[in-house]
Amino acid sequence: QSMAIMGGGAVAAACMLCALGTIFASCGLASMLGHVPSFPQVSMCGMYAPERYVFTLGMNISAILLAILLLINHNRKFLMNDDNSWGLYSKFSAGVQLGVGLASTVCLALMGTIPVSEFPIPHVLFAAFFFALLIVFQVWNSTERICARSRTFSSLSMQEQNRSIMNETWMVAWMIVTAVSFVTWQSTGNSIVQYVAISGVMLYFSPYILELREVSLDVVTNSEEDEEVRTRLLEGGDRIAERGRRDRAPKASVAIAVVTMLVIVLALFVLIFQVGLNPPPTPHYKGPARQQV
Repeated sequence: QSMAIMGGGAVAAACMLCALGTIFASCGLASMLGHVPSFPQVSMCGMYAPERYVFTLGMNISAILLAILLLINHNRKFLMNDDNSWGLYSKFSAGVQLGVGLASTVCLALMGTIPVSEFPIPHVLFAAFFFALLIVFQVWNSTERICARSRTFSSLSMQEQNRSIMNETWMVAWMIVTAVSFVTWQSTGNSIVQYVAISGVMLYFSPYILELREVSLDVVTNSEEDEEVRTRLLEGGDRIAERGRRDRAPKASVAIAVVTMLVIVLALFVLIFQVGLNPPPTPHYKGPARQQV
């Protein structure tokens, strides 16, 4: 049995608000205290107290919410397809896709935890891999969504067709904006472009606020009432077979996702230790003396 504990739409909204709110609050506080110049790089807003505490906490909460959102969306994809459809939407492909997304959330949490002023190389690599991995996930996810929708598009009402077109266009547009901004930011170091990349990577998920409003994160329960309802709906062997179909694919694909995530994160740590933990670079900004907090 299962019990809904968190709605997918609420998670999507909370993730966007938390991420963008964290950047606004930490950078605003850092600017107000004179710790950074106007329009600073986001990483600079996590160097000094007290804004570093806001930055670290907010980024870690955002990473957790994003991971939950990816898991809810993954589970919905499986539930929307019957057992025979897994020839196209394979457990392996679904697991690897989810693993790439989850690896990006780990990078986001580590980026928010490790200050750029103390460990610049790991911080920058985690930030870069957060964007790179999430862009890969977005391309994969959007391609999958468009292909799936094309198979049922003609059966939709006019209103559903228009809504589908708007959602996919919106997501692809922000995916492109994120990718272009990320590449531009990496080549120029422009902080404004960095803000655009961050906004784009979050706004990509905004259609899920409505799409997942009736989809929840579930936990296992022992409700006798639920068991009775399911027993009436499914008899004997059919009930057992149905439960097996529902259980096997998600568990297998999530296991593949965990392995994929661990491989990516471990590979990134190997890269970091090969590059080395260089001392902090000489800061280019010399603002007023930082007050002790």
